Amino acid sequence: MGEYLNWGEEGILYNTLPERFTPETASNYIKELSQTVNPRKDIRQLIDASKLNYLPNDEAKTILVEGVKKLRPPCKNEKNAIYGMTAFTRIATRMIITLAQRNDIKIFEAKKEALEWLIS
Repeated sequence: MGEYLNWGEEGILYNTLPERFTPETASNYIKELSQTVNPRKDIRQLIDASKLNYLPNDEAKTILVEGVKKLRPPCKNEKNAIYGMTAFTRIATRMIITLAQRNDIKIFEAKKEALEWLIS
């Protein structure tokens, strides 16, 4: 069990984002992601962004975007659901999703709604 990532019984990767992505936390997050998932295997990931209160600075954003692009190329049947964001963090998240060229990530208001979509 990692600081950010944990596998659930139903094969869903539970991912808890930190309050703030600094260059250090962004690097640690990408490192844990690289050690937790197989980049060639589809996953279903539930991302809890309820603690995330600050936009990443440019350096942290670059680490996240490049790290995700390199480690997790889009897979055919992959599903990623993010919930718990404020309007402020939703804007930054959409920007990172766009820059990382990911269309397998959906944003939800509530955990229940996100989980139902992942399981469907």
